[in-house]
Amino acid sequence: MARDYERAIQHSFRALEMEPEFSAAHLTRGLAYEQTSRYDEAIGAFEKARAKSGGNPATLAALGHVLASAGRQDEAVVLLNQLRDLSRQRYVSAIWPALVHAGLGEHELAIDDLEIAYGERDFWLLWLGREPRFDCLRSQQKFQDLLERIGLQRRSVNGGAAPLA
Repeated sequence: MARDYERAIQHSFRALEMEPEFSAAHLTRGLAYEQTSRYDEAIGAFEKARAKSGGNPATLAALGHVLASAGRQDEAVVLLNQLRDLSRQRYVSAIWPALVHAGLGEHELAIDDLEIAYGERDFWLLWLGREPRFDCLRSQQKFQDLLERIGLQRRSVNGGAAPLA
């Protein structure tokens, strides 16, 4: 979230030296690779994270987002559908389909899912103000309003949005 991607990659490798099965380290590595446009490496890291985590929805969404970002929309939609199917069997945060929709450029659908997460008081929303994979939504007024309702942003004196420090 600090956007220091090279350092995140280094730390994830150090964590994996200590515990090669640690799915969160594979996920972190994938996130950093994705933000540096190293999509093939990100996909590989997310696939490892998914396998090591037993198919955790966060890893499905991360993989779906990067596939969409890499131009592999059909594969991303398959993962989006898997998330929807999984949500019929157990709780799946609405953040995760929102993430895939954001990657697919489906901004309205992403914001709709984020609104569902807000209605559920989903704790994952705490990261929304910094999450780089939602940067594509930051110019949307509905997204700005959501950040304000969550308390991650406030209106400035001139009416514009100001992030909370």
